[in-house]
Amino acid sequence: MREPIIFLVANDLETLGTVAAALDRRFGLDYRILTESSPSAALARLAEACEGAEPVALVIAGVATPEMTALDWLEQVHDLCPSAARCALVSYGDGPTYPVLRHALARGHVDSYLLKPLDERMLHITIEMALYKHRMEQERQKLLGDLQDHRADAHLHVV
Repeated sequence: MREPIIFLVANDLETLGTVAAALDRRFGLDYRILTESSPSAALARLAEACEGAEPVALVIAGVATPEMTALDWLEQVHDLCPSAARCALVSYGDGPTYPVLRHALARGHVDSYLLKPLDERMLHITIEMALYKHRMEQERQKLLGDLQDHRADAHLHVV
């Protein structure tokens, strides 16, 4: 099985390169770091990965995109890869983005956020927490499946 994916999408190429390099330094041995500058191209690549049963652990996205609203984009990510953790990348002092981010957090369309300019230590902590949440959700799903299988087996033996 291939390594899980951390997928980064940002329309700012400088941010894309900086964050990708920081992710690769810290998580590159255990995760595939994929990047995309176009939100629509990113959705296509995510759909391909999720439909191909490739594990997408985390999607990090620049919230402001010229192609679609952030909330629309994050909802589509959730629809494509419901088990992937989602992290928004927002600029410090970007007041109009904050209500969108709060709304996305409240609706469960984003799990965490990072503020630009990035502090690499904070980036590592936030990503580690998001990946931990993803691993725990995967384990929970496995345990639920095992429990259902056990109950089905027990039911067959009783009947």
